[in-house]
Amino acid sequence: MMNALTERTGYCIALALGLGLATGFAIVFGYLSPDSWYYILIAQGLREGHGCALYGHYLSAYPCGYPALLALTAPTSDLPVMMVSSKITNLLLMGLSLTCVAAALRHRLAAAFVVLNPITLHLFMYTWSENLLLLCVCATFLALTRLAEDPRAFVGSAEPTNSSKFLFGRAIFPKSAKTISWPFIGLRSNSRKWMALLVGSLIVGCFARYFFGPFAFILFLVAGAVYGRRLAIRVLPAFAVAGLVYLTYQHVNTDLTGYPTGMPRLPAPESPTLLVRMFLGAVAELGWTLVIPLLLAIGLSWRQIRFERTAPPDAPARAALFLLLAGAGFLLLGFVLRASTYYDSYDKRTLGFGVVFVVAGLIARFVHLRRPQAWPVLAVLGLALFSPLYADEDSIPQGLAQLRDGHYRFAPATLSAFQRQGPPADTVVSFALPATPADLWNVDHIRQFYYGGTTRLISPDLAPDAVPETAGAFVNRVRQAASGRCFVDFAAFPDRESFDLYLNVTIPTDQPLFGGPLKASPRMDPALKAYLSGIFQPGAFLPCAEVLALPQSRAIPVAVPHN
Repeated sequence: MMNALTERTGYCIALALGLGLATGFAIVFGYLSPDSWYYILIAQGLREGHGCALYGHYLSAYPCGYPALLALTAPTSDLPVMMVSSKITNLLLMGLSLTCVAAALRHRLAAAFVVLNPITLHLFMYTWSENLLLLCVCATFLALTRLAEDPRAFVGSAEPTNSSKFLFGRAIFPKSAKTISWPFIGLRSNSRKWMALLVGSLIVGCFARYFFGPFAFILFLVAGAVYGRRLAIRVLPAFAVAGLVYLTYQHVNTDLTGYPTGMPRLPAPESPTLLVRMFLGAVAELGWTLVIPLLLAIGLSWRQIRFERTAPPDAPARAALFLLLAGAGFLLLGFVLRASTYYDSYDKRTLGFGVVFVVAGLIARFVHLRRPQAWPVLAVLGLALFSPLYADEDSIPQGLAQLRDGHYRFAPATLSAFQRQGPPADTVVSFALPATPADLWNVDHIRQFYYGGTTRLISPDLAPDAVPETAGAFVNRVRQAASGRCFVDFAAFPDRESFDLYLNVTIPTDQPLFGGPLKASPRMDPALKAYLSGIFQPGAFLPCAEVLALPQSRAIPVAVPHN
C-alpha cells in the first residue's frame, strides 16, 4: 500500500497529466471558434495600445476581462503566438480554479471531478472566457467558505481552528494570524485576506462574462442560505461594490455603443414550452455526458470510498451543499436569461458548469474516502486519461488519426490560407464564407480574417439575431457603399441549390411540451429572399455597381436621406 506522501504525489501527477493532455490537444488541434478569434484580436489590440477594440472600434459584446488577461500573458502580439499562449493562459486559470475548489470542498475526488470531466475540459480547450468565469466562481466559493469557517473573522472572537492544508500544504493557508484594526469591517488579518479575495474575484468576474453579474447575486443568496445571515451581512459590502462595478461597466458600454452589453438583445423567438423542452433536453444530455466519467471514478476508487450522507454543521458538508445549490442556481439563471432574450442555445457554454457543480456537489455530499488521509489516485488517473480524449466527443481520436496519417496542419501556420485571394475591396456584401483548404474540424475562421480587418462588411440582418431586414433597407445600404471598391460575394455558393439552403434557413419557434410537430419561422424577410434569389450568380464576385444595375435592384426605390 502506498504511503500518504506517495499517494498525494500520484494524485497531483494524475491531475497534471489530465490538464497537460487537454492543453496539448488544444494547442495541436487549435480549438478556436469565432468567439475565440474575437478574444484574441481584442487582446492583440490591447497589447498594441488600442484598448478593448476591434480594428479601432470599441467592442463590448465581448467583456474585456478575458482579452486583457490574454494580452498580459502573451509574449508578443503576433497572432500565431497568441493562439498558443491563450492555451497556456487557460492552463494557468484551470490550475488556480482547481486550487480554489479543492481547498473549499476538502474533498479530493469531487475537486478533481470539477476539472477533469468532458464538459469542463471541452470549455477549457477553447479560447473562451468561461475559463476566467470558472476561476472567479471558485475563488468566490473559497473566500466565502473561509470567512464562514474562521471563528476569528471578527475582532474579539474565539481562538481559531486550523486552516485547511488540503491540497498544497501549509504554504497556502497560514497556521495563525494576528488581530488587526480594520475600520471598515473589523476583520483579523487572515479574514482580511479572504475578504480581499472575495472582492477581487467578484470584480474580475464582472469583466469576465456578463452572466457573472446576476450569478453573483445568486451566490450571495446561496451563501446566506448555507452559512447564515451573519455571514451574508458581513459580505454584503463586497457584493455591493461588485454590483456597482458591474452597473458602471454597463453604463460605459451604453454610452459608447448604445447597449449595456454592446449589442441589441432581442426577445427569444421560441415559445415557453419549446424553451422548457430545449432546456430539459440540454440538461439531460449534459448529465449523460458525465455518467461514464462518474462511474469510472467511483469504480476505480471502490475500495477506498464509502457512501454516507453528511449534513451541516460539518464544514465540508456545508461546502458541498453550497456547490450543489450554486450549480442549481447556475442552471436556473441560464434558463431564465435565455428565455428572456436570444443568444447562445442551451449547451455546454450556457449550462455546462451548472451541471458539473451539481454532480460534484452530490459527490462531495454522499461519497467519502474510508481513510481521510487517502488520495484517490486511480480514480483521478482514470479521469485524466478518459476526459481529455472524449471532451469533444470523438473529435480528438479523429484528429490523432489525421496526425498519424499525415493529413494534419498546425492551426497557427494556416492563418494566411484563411485570407481571400482577389482584387482589393473597401466594402464586401457577404452572405457566408467559402470553405478553404486550411479549414480544420475545430478551427473556424471569421470574416475579418477572410476579407481583411479594414474592409467594411455588409450582410443581411436575419432573425433571431436582429429584426429581419427588408429588401429596400438592404439594397439602400449597398447603394450607400457602392461608390468605392464594393463587391457582392457569392463565392461560397457554387450552385443554386447551396444558395437556396442559405435562403430557406428557419428557426424553431414552438413545439408542445410532450411531443408534436415543430413549428418554425424563416430567418429572412420574404421580399429580401426573393430579391437575393433573383440576383444570384453561382460562385461570382461581382462589383456592387453591376448588381445595382440589374432590374431587380432598380425596381427598389432609392431611400430619401433624412435631414
